[in-house]
Amino acid sequence: MNAVQDRWRHLLALAADVRALAPWDFMVETHNFAIPLPAPHEVGLVSVMGARGEHFAVALYLGRRAIVDFWALVADEGGDEPEVILEIEQLQLSWENRSALDRRDRQVLADLGLKPRGSHSWPMLRRYRAGYCPWFATDDEVAMMIVALEQLVALVPRLRPDCAILAPPPGRHYLLRYPPTPSVPAADWCERFEALPLSEEIQIHAVVDADRVTHIDALPRLALEMELDLFAAPMMRIDGKSEGIGQPYYPYILLGVERGRGIVVGFKTLTALQGLERMWSEIPAAFADLLIGAGARPERIFVHRPLLAKLLARACEDHGIEMHEVRKLKALAAARRSLSEMAVR
Repeated sequence: MNAVQDRWRHLLALAADVRALAPWDFMVETHNFAIPLPAPHEVGLVSVMGARGEHFAVALYLGRRAIVDFWALVADEGGDEPEVILEIEQLQLSWENRSALDRRDRQVLADLGLKPRGSHSWPMLRRYRAGYCPWFATDDEVAMMIVALEQLVALVPRLRPDCAILAPPPGRHYLLRYPPTPSVPAADWCERFEALPLSEEIQIHAVVDADRVTHIDALPRLALEMELDLFAAPMMRIDGKSEGIGQPYYPYILLGVERGRGIVVGFKTLTALQGLERMWSEIPAAFADLLIGAGARPERIFVHRPLLAKLLARACEDHGIEMHEVRKLKALAAARRSLSEMAVR
C-alpha cells in the first residue's frame, strides 16, 4: 500500500469514528473550533453540520477570509440563496447515500476494502471554491481534513455533556487547537482562545473604458425601472475541458429585469475563475454592456446587495440613473426561478 492509500485509509477510519460519535446530535454549526493550517491558509475553522437531520458533514473553512465569510453567512441566517455556501473556501467531508458518490469515490473505497452500509454512510470529501463546482480533494487537502477530524474526535468526549467549552470569553473569539512546541511541551495538543477576524480587506479595481462611457451617454433615457442582481448559477455547469481547467465550473449572471412586469432587459455572464475580486472588478463594465445591449438607460435601478450598489454607484451617478437598495427583488426572483427551471430540463 502506498502513502496516498495510507492517508486515505486514515481519513476514512476517522470518518467512520466521527459518524459513530454523531456529533451533530449535540453540536450545531456555530459550535466550532480552529486548527493551524499550512500556508497560504494558516488557520481553519472546523464546523459540524447535521443538526437538522438533512446534511451530515464536517466542514473545514480555509483561512481567515473563509472564517469571516462563514460568520457573515451565520449572521444573515443563511440568506435567501443556499448557493452562497459554495463561495466560501472549504473542505467538506460528508456522509452521503451511495448514489451521490462519483465512480472515483467508490473506487477509493473498493481499493481499501471498505463497504459502507445504509443511508448517509458513504463518506465523500470535496473541495469548495468560489466559481467552481465542488471537486475532489488533493493529497495535501486530505492531510488537512485528517487533522480536523482527529481534533474533533479528541474533543467530542468533552463536548457531549456540554459544548460550553467552545464558548469564548467576551468578544469574538474561537478556540484554537494547536500541537505542542519545544517552547510549550505537552503530551497532547494544546488550546487557547484567539481573536476572531472581524473583516478581511477586499481589493477591487473596477474601470470602465472611455468608449463604453461615451456609448452609454448617447443612449436614450427611458422611464424604466429595472431590478438588477448578480448571482451564481451552479445549475449551469460547464465541464471546463475546452478551457483546460480540469474541473467543472459555473457562471455568474448579471441580470436586469423590468420592475413590475418582469421582462428581461438584458444579462451578462461572468466567471470567478480568477477569484471573486477579479470578477467583481468586471461588473461595472458588464453593467455598461448590458445597457448598451438594451439600447437605453433606465430611470432607476433597484439592487439588494450592498456590494453591487457600491460597485455601480459611480456609473449610476455619472449616467443619471437613480439607484435604490431594497430587501427584495420580486420580479427578478421570478426570472431566476424560470432560468433555473430551463437549465435543469
